[in-house]
Amino acid sequence: MPQHLQLHATIDPYSFLPSSLATNRGSPVMALHRDLLRIAVGNALRDPRDKRTSFTDSQRRRLTEVYEEGWDLFARILDDGSIVIQAVANIDRRPPTLLKQFTLLHSLFDPPLESLPTSLLLLPSATQLNLITNPPIVSHSLLPFPFFDAKRDGLRTIAAAPESGKYGHLPIAQISRSPEGHAVAVMRRGAAEIWKVKKSGDLRLVQQFETVNEATVLVFHSGSF
Repeated sequence: MPQHLQLHATIDPYSFLPSSLATNRGSPVMALHRDLLRIAVGNALRDPRDKRTSFTDSQRRRLTEVYEEGWDLFARILDDGSIVIQAVANIDRRPPTLLKQFTLLHSLFDPPLESLPTSLLLLPSATQLNLITNPPIVSHSLLPFPFFDAKRDGLRTIAAAPESGKYGHLPIAQISRSPEGHAVAVMRRGAAEIWKVKKSGDLRLVQQFETVNEATVLVFHSGSF
């Protein structure tokens, strides 16, 4: 059992701000699931459909770095609707660890988000990822090649979950996903919803029910719980 915890790095929200943006208004800093990103990036690199002339050697090298180096990635969404990704890289791989922090990309949602989310969730897929932001609950497709080259078509909004359900007026406390990414649980203050994620990325409400305030909902295959 480890006897102490050592701090190696901190992520400063102000470091996500470009020099042209004077305000610090933005979402919290949110970690991106490294294993899910690595699987999707690896699949994209091996997929022959992505070996197109529109992707240069430098773009492929960047994606290969993300895959092979195992960087920890953190996201922050700014009030201009853009998303900034920062990477923390281990450049010596030996303790005491020597870490390097840098901005990997600064890109836009397509179309831009109407409000700042407070959390995001990555859902696995074959050669892309689905990204869920809330509030409000909105699904986006993330295509690794254009996304990591800061192209606008790399992050495209698919669908927004309607807030007109039985418990849509209650504030969202937390979201979680099933292991395979086919369903999302939305924990509201006093209620819960289960949304099924279709192959297209669209969301469909399959369950909604009242809960006690500190209840936990575990989502299993395709929305059962």
